[in-house]
Amino acid sequence: MSGPGQILRAAQIDAAARDFVHSLQPAAACRITDLSRLAGHRGAGLNMVSVAPGGQAFPHHRHHAEDEWTFVVSGRAAVRLGDETHDLGPGDFVSFPAGGEAHSIRNASDTEPLVCLMGGSIVPADITDFPELGMRVTRSSAGLEVAETTAFGPFSFRTGARAAERAP
Repeated sequence: MSGPGQILRAAQIDAAARDFVHSLQPAAACRITDLSRLAGHRGAGLNMVSVAPGGQAFPHHRHHAEDEWTFVVSGRAAVRLGDETHDLGPGDFVSFPAGGEAHSIRNASDTEPLVCLMGGSIVPADITDFPELGMRVTRSSAGLEVAETTAFGPFSFRTGARAAERAP
């Protein structure tokens, strides 16, 4: 049960863990526990994530509205920011600001699991680009929509004609 000052015991956290496979890239998979939701939080997200040896948690992506971050608890991570890869270990932290570079996290070990705390802001609507997959996901109160990135193009309002119609 959630409430003020909610304490989550290790057994509760373990029992709430679920396997996650990304629908756009099934090779991206992890074991995840949504700690913030379990504790009743709605404004910020915090997940405990375990990635199998050699695995990748999520596809390479970037959010337009949500900030994200990762703190490595144990294991070795290879974090890709744009086209550069950085090695992280226990106690290292990386931030992914909204609108920044595409990013992804892979377990750099072939034998040990990678355990991270991953979190960020939760906003009412977001756009997430998956540059290597050529896909864009939009999320709003209407739900999720997925389309190829090429389906999106520049958009401009035609204000000139309407403004001329209103002139005295």
